[in-house]
Amino acid sequence: MRCAPNGLSDLDYLRGSLIVPQLKQITDFLDKQLAISDYQDSSHNGLQVENRREIKQVCCGVDASMEFFQAARAAGANLLICHHGLSWDVSLKRITGLNYERVSYLIGNDMALYACHLPLDAHPRLGNNAQICKALGLVELKPFGVYTRTNGS
Repeated sequence: MRCAPNGLSDLDYLRGSLIVPQLKQITDFLDKQLAISDYQDSSHNGLQVENRREIKQVCCGVDASMEFFQAARAAGANLLICHHGLSWDVSLKRITGLNYERVSYLIGNDMALYACHLPLDAHPRLGNNAQICKALGLVELKPFGVYTRTNGS
């Protein structure tokens, strides 16, 4: 794996390179930036459905719904990033009904799905709450209502 030159983040380097980023490079970057292993979450954060690895286009959405999948496909995306993924607790214990439709659609269209729930809610810079506070012009922010993290904080 190539490393970013000094002064560039890994993602900036990937964006500017002539090399098409592979799925693992992107998901490793997201896992690290969002610190997904730090959270106890009923969502299985991270890569939930794999594809053939070469990423052509990325599409972001809130929910892992068929509507999102179809819109992403129409846009040419083969990596989907969402807040509410498919896999929660034992939700994929059986792949039937709607679970079957969603998983088979992703696999049949060579689309990867990456989901991030609590780590994205709580991230101090990139998170949903941080972005809402920024949009509202709020300052002097302090955390409250800390949810359990696996690292003991």
